Amino acid sequence: MENKDDEPKSDASEEGKEDFQQLYLEQKKNAEEYLTRLKYMQADFENFKKRVAKEKMETIMIATEAVMEDVLPVLDEFEQAIVHFPEGDGKKGVEMIFANLSKSLKMHGLSQIPLKSGDLFDPDLHEAVGEEKTADEKLKGKVAKIVQKGYMLNGIVMRFAKVMVFTKE
Repeated sequence: MENKDDEPKSDASEEGKEDFQQLYLEQKKNAEEYLTRLKYMQADFENFKKRVAKEKMETIMIATEAVMEDVLPVLDEFEQAIVHFPEGDGKKGVEMIFANLSKSLKMHGLSQIPLKSGDLFDPDLHEAVGEEKTADEKLKGKVAKIVQKGYMLNGIVMRFAKVMVFTKE
């Protein structure tokens, strides 16, 4: 005995399977699109965090540079005071204050450009403000005298060392 209802059920169940598969494929496609979007958003957010961190560091550097520019003349004045201060306890106190100030500034990235008379003139670090004539060929192009110390902030020249340079007579 044949059941007439079986055939339509079979077609209906096949249709149901096809509908289900189609729905499954659509949902899978949607899920893949959402995952792709999420990955892009995550990458954008990571880039945003990096950009904000970089901008924050740049802002700190600009502020630090501005403060250091204001402090450099004070360092120069301290050094002059030490040179001209009479010997005794007062001079030792000024030297200690200068040493502590220098140490604090160094901790924040300020360093003196290493330089002494006789060093080779380096236009990337030194500014020639005058010349001294010499007959000694070996001294030509070397630093004759340091007029003002130079400073770097985190490896970048803040103030060039002002120097006198030996030139040929």
